[in-house]
Amino acid sequence: MMYRVYRAALHLPRYLGHYRITTFLRRMMVPGVSMVDHGCLMQLDPQEWPQIGVMVTGGMEPKTSALFRKLLRPGDTCIDVGAHVGYHALLARQAVGATGRVLAVEPQPYNCNKILINAVLNGFSNITTIVGAAGDRDGVVTLRDQAPYDKSRLTLQAVGMHDQGVEFEVPVWTLDTLVRRQKIEKIRLLKIDVEGHELAVLRGALPILAHTENVIFEDATDMPTEASAEIRALLLRAGFTLAGVTGEPWNGGPTPENNVWARRKHDD
Repeated sequence: MMYRVYRAALHLPRYLGHYRITTFLRRMMVPGVSMVDHGCLMQLDPQEWPQIGVMVTGGMEPKTSALFRKLLRPGDTCIDVGAHVGYHALLARQAVGATGRVLAVEPQPYNCNKILINAVLNGFSNITTIVGAAGDRDGVVTLRDQAPYDKSRLTLQAVGMHDQGVEFEVPVWTLDTLVRRQKIEKIRLLKIDVEGHELAVLRGALPILAHTENVIFEDATDMPTEASAEIRALLLRAGFTLAGVTGEPWNGGPTPENNVWARRKHDD
């Protein structure tokens, strides 16, 4: 009941005391289950703003999500690096079906637990959650836990926006290591959203890019210009063409939803 009241309050027009009332309701609630716009069930936490956004709108990154639906087919393999609580991993599983494979790579333990819960809610046994980070070498990394209101900004690149004092360690692998260990031969879609660490992830993916048909990666407005330029050069050398997620050619600069689509020249 409280969950329904909270959702209704979120959809009301802004009014005096709106933030105070919704904050009060959040503190009294436990996570509830919603059906999101790609038809999957998700346990959404009313304490965390990215999940609140999904609760309000039913989804996230609609243009990028549409590209997932366009690219993925039954039997395909999708790797989601920086999977947060699994929204795009669930979407990918919807598209690839029971015969496909989805790897969700995520270093934040809270987020990994959410991915596992959401996979079970939908009866998806072919989403493999990789509890760890991707980078340009194998090893171990020390990270800081994040504030409960935003668990999506964890980064290996620098201090996270909402880092707290408590530390934890997770393994870090190259995507080449992960793909060989998982015995994956062909990747239809590799999605990377790792808060500025995209270049290191792609460096660790160099051996597998020849077997990868599409890459969607975040090129945020605060990414250093030299890192963005090196990513473009790396992908062009690997035989990709670059576009925004709605298909327009891209050579740097703003792009819809801050995401770039690297595709093989034969892909439409």
